[in-house]
Amino acid sequence: MQAVGKIMTTVFDVALSPFSNLPPIWGLLAVSILTGIVMVLIFKYTSNQSAIRSTKDRISAYFMEIRLFKDDLGLMLDAQKRILRTNLTYMKYSVVPMLVMIVPVVLILIQLGIRYAARPLKPGESALVELKLAEDVSAETESISVEPDNGLRLETPLLSMAGEVSFRIGAVKEGEHELSILVGDRRISTTIVVSHQVQHVYAAMAQPSFMGMLLYPGQETLPKGFEIEEIRIELPPQTVKILGWNMNWLVVFFLASILSGYSLKGVFKVEV
Repeated sequence: MQAVGKIMTTVFDVALSPFSNLPPIWGLLAVSILTGIVMVLIFKYTSNQSAIRSTKDRISAYFMEIRLFKDDLGLMLDAQKRILRTNLTYMKYSVVPMLVMIVPVVLILIQLGIRYAARPLKPGESALVELKLAEDVSAETESISVEPDNGLRLETPLLSMAGEVSFRIGAVKEGEHELSILVGDRRISTTIVVSHQVQHVYAAMAQPSFMGMLLYPGQETLPKGFEIEEIRIELPPQTVKILGWNMNWLVVFFLASILSGYSLKGVFKVEV
């Protein structure tokens, strides 16, 4: 699964590279619009289009019946019951396409999450780094130290508290820089990106787990049995602006993908 994550991350890196020097909204919109098109096509080829069409026609006929017989309470109630029953049938036809859509949408969301939930540090900025120690490890009994490369600097001493060690690192110059953590004679390194561009970043590095590989595709993992269970980096949030307004990237994604898909359903001759 880690190999698949690396491949997908590389594919997205290449696909989004033309947008790396532009404001984040442009790359996000491009992926969102393409996702909307993909969702529409998936719906078309995994749903019973003729059944959906006839079901929608029946619902329209029942609404017409309500307008025509608005003075007859019995007929109106009967039409409303049939509308409800037919709506349930319509929803049934949508279940399979929705289930199929979940897989690509989740994978796309994960890739967008490592690009638009947080951003790289910029030169002059700093971030808090937290080391979560294994249950049987104590900072008092272990010799823990850190060695940043020349693109980073250690800004504070290491502080130990409640099974965690924290410190602050500062960004000196752009690039992908290594932060080495030593526990006794064992060493592990994690990469911290310093850049003005939009690119993928990882807010954590942990020991192998399904959720870790899912949420941080392509990220290296800590070795099993290592004294540190997780390295967390408090990266600054990515700013996505539309007409001067800061918006959450998830809101932008869902709005843009749904609107683009719905507006193009006629082009692809899809009954939704």
